[in-house]
Amino acid sequence: MHGQDIAVPLGRDLPTPAEAAAVATTRTLTMRLPPPLPSAKRLTGFRLVATDTAWTHGEGPEVRAPMAALLLLACGRLTALPQLSGAGAAQLTGRLSAGARHNV
Repeated sequence: MHGQDIAVPLGRDLPTPAEAAAVATTRTLTMRLPPPLPSAKRLTGFRLVATDTAWTHGEGPEVRAPMAALLLLACGRLTALPQLSGAGAAQLTGRLSAGARHNV
């Protein structure tokens, strides 16, 4: 994800294999030890759906994005917010943006 931290703000494309991103996202969202990342907890209450591979997670309003963007969100990277779509996209964007303001 560190490469994406640089590439996304610069508008560069750094391909991430969707299948590998799906494995990493599932692990990030479901790991118990160590406890889940705070960013992963903020995704609770939404159904995340990948648009480029067969992957879904959670329940609630649907949020759709490429798998690499969902991995970025699970890791707390808000640069992926513009890639979100679906009925829950605005609500999740608001939640994550509000959390970012409180963490400054």
